[in-house]
Amino acid sequence: MKTKQLYVPDTNVLLTRFLSSEEVGEVTDFMPVDPAGEKRLIRRVTTVRGEVRYQLPCHPRFNCAKKDHSVVRTSNR
Repeated sequence: MKTKQLYVPDTNVLLTRFLSSEEVGEVTDFMPVDPAGEKRLIRRVTTVRGEVRYQLPCHPRFNCAKKDHSVVRTSNR
């Protein structure tokens, strides 16, 4: 399976595409900043074509792993 990455022009949105002859999957990552300055990573996983199985480990570390943090799953979709 090939992987291609690109930023949506003029944004901080990163698209990662997983391509094979029968399957296409896409992961969209971006980090909006709310008015209070809080940051969060948004990751959307989409199957464009075929049946794609995903395994997405996520181990965020902030400020060079010096700050405590929490991870919250907001959807199982």
